[in-house]
Amino acid sequence: MIKKFFIITLFLVMILFIVPQIFACSITPFPYFSIRTSELNKCYFTSDNENLSSNVDIIEFINNKPESEYANCDNLVLSEDEQQIFRNVINQFNKEHYGFSAIYIEKQSSSEYINFQNRVEEINADKCDCERYDNVTRYADWTVYLKLSDCEHNTACQAVPPNGCVVKLTYKEKSLFVSIMERYNFEQLILLFVGSITVIIGLVFLIRFLIKKSRKT
Repeated sequence: MIKKFFIITLFLVMILFIVPQIFACSITPFPYFSIRTSELNKCYFTSDNENLSSNVDIIEFINNKPESEYANCDNLVLSEDEQQIFRNVINQFNKEHYGFSAIYIEKQSSSEYINFQNRVEEINADKCDCERYDNVTRYADWTVYLKLSDCEHNTACQAVPPNGCVVKLTYKEKSLFVSIMERYNFEQLILLFVGSITVIIGLVFLIRFLIKKSRKT
């Protein structure tokens, strides 16, 4: 009984550590668009080689996407001119796959755009930074750009900096719970919880087994 239990425990622990790596390496097969405004948080959608005509409503187009139930785009409001901007951008970029990259459509004021340009120049000039901004284009109050990853990735899909560069770590004041939530998705959190409970139970059984064995001897 104990032997079977430890085999099951080992199997679950292997799933716990292997599956997150698989998810970490999963790349969306379609171009990934991310919309950023002061009212939106993590609003995104995908589009693959779709030709949007001028009569397509962008709000409906996004809401009809399969992943829309997981995105927070409910507060997106666009004028007709802005909808045309979105149609043009989608038609421009949805024919290419960018791997670890994304197409950002961000609403910025003039001062925010100036600050963004300065940040782009600083990041792009750093040869040891894996991030790179490309195709930065301004449409009225919207800034469209590609956020690329120039570095190669290891088997865990972690960016490998160029030779001679030290890995840069960005420390943010976040609670442990927030850090975990950002690192794993809901399914991974379930696996993490189940695996942790299984390990704890396994250790309890192991300790009890060793105690009983020592008493017999």
